[in-house]
Amino acid sequence: APLLFDDTDTAQKNIAALKTNQKIILTYIFKKDQSFVDYLREDKNIKLFISHEEVLKLFLPNLTKNFHFGDNYVGVYAPIYLSGNYIGGVYLQSNLSELEKRLVWARNATLAILGISITFSFLLAWGLQKIITTPLYRLVKTMHQVSKQKTYSVRETKTSTDEIGTLIDSFN
Repeated sequence: APLLFDDTDTAQKNIAALKTNQKIILTYIFKKDQSFVDYLREDKNIKLFISHEEVLKLFLPNLTKNFHFGDNYVGVYAPIYLSGNYIGGVYLQSNLSELEKRLVWARNATLAILGISITFSFLLAWGLQKIITTPLYRLVKTMHQVSKQKTYSVRETKTSTDEIGTLIDSFN
């Protein structure tokens, strides 16, 4: 309605409600191809990322495109139609700092899980080495002793009743 009646005061009050959303950096309302009202968050750390003219260049030639990404922001444009005719549009720009924080958290969580998984894998391999590899190495050492020194009386001590124990029994 403010666009139809050139009521900039009502339009300004409507977009002033965006002050409660800290992520919204700026808002432009356009009437056809001209700036109607705008809102820019009052924050010294925020610089104007995109001008009225740049928004119009991005979105007016092709009204089906409705968003774009900048360095640390996303901009969204929504055309306004009345009875099928384009009468203006709204552009909102939001910073991506919250998304960036979540990505950093996700990266850190992934690295932590990866570290825990590698540690667990190492401990599991170390434990299995004691159970499987050590008895096999002892058996190989005994086999070399028998084959090189021809001392057939040498026996290997059986430490388990599994397949390795069966292999040691077969050798003995």
